[in-house]
Amino acid sequence: MADAFFKPSSGDDLVLSNDDASKKIEIPESGDVEVTGDFKTTTLKATNLKANDGTPSISIADSSGNISLNNPITSGTFNGTIGSGATFQNGIIESQTIIKYAFDTNQSYNNQGSTEKVCTRSTDSDTAVYSLNVNAGYTYVYNFIIGFFVMYVSGSTTDRRYAVVRLYDDDATKDIGGTPAGNILNAGYIGRTLYANSTAETSSNDFISMSGAAYYASDDERFIYLSSTPPHASVKAQNYFSTDLPAYLYISKIKGNVLTTNT
Repeated sequence: MADAFFKPSSGDDLVLSNDDASKKIEIPESGDVEVTGDFKTTTLKATNLKANDGTPSISIADSSGNISLNNPITSGTFNGTIGSGATFQNGIIESQTIIKYAFDTNQSYNNQGSTEKVCTRSTDSDTAVYSLNVNAGYTYVYNFIIGFFVMYVSGSTTDRRYAVVRLYDDDATKDIGGTPAGNILNAGYIGRTLYANSTAETSSNDFISMSGAAYYASDDERFIYLSSTPPHASVKAQNYFSTDLPAYLYISKIKGNVLTTNT
């Protein structure tokens, strides 16, 4: 089929207009085609959408149809879903995980004596500690909340009714009752110190909230757990993860290295 042309006189522009020129299309000898009034179409095909002064703003790729923004969005409301492949600025919390330990069986752990032992586990049927896969370039914040009961059991040593609790970030799996290792993120005491040779069978029952953070430069599998250490054989440290006294582990994944260590 042959083409039909509308051509102005030499040197003139071509203008298609309504009767009062309020809506028109101008095709100049040089420069951009200009539309006066709203432009409405069912399908618009374009590679680049630019600002009125020609500044590139939105690019649409062939084949994939992927949209690229050449400048940030500075106003308006985004009501869509951010995909897993999106890139965030440093300091943004990308995800949070909450693990609740509320076991039907194996609802507590007792550590009696002066040996440090792992005192948490994954489930009531799995003695291994909690593990997760961390991503390079992120800071992870861990917060363990768990109930402890520290008591005098028997023996001639009656002072120091406390236990040391430590939060570990390990590169190898451990089982409850095993020997901890790895990076200690935090440590603290629970219980009380009595006068030497006190005969009062005073105990302590409390929840401990312990937080720690670590930045990872490479992808890795990490193992997060608590340990307990009574001061001597006459003291027992008992911690709980039952339906009545559940424990919680909160994990926040933050983009970038936002961990500052003051020394």
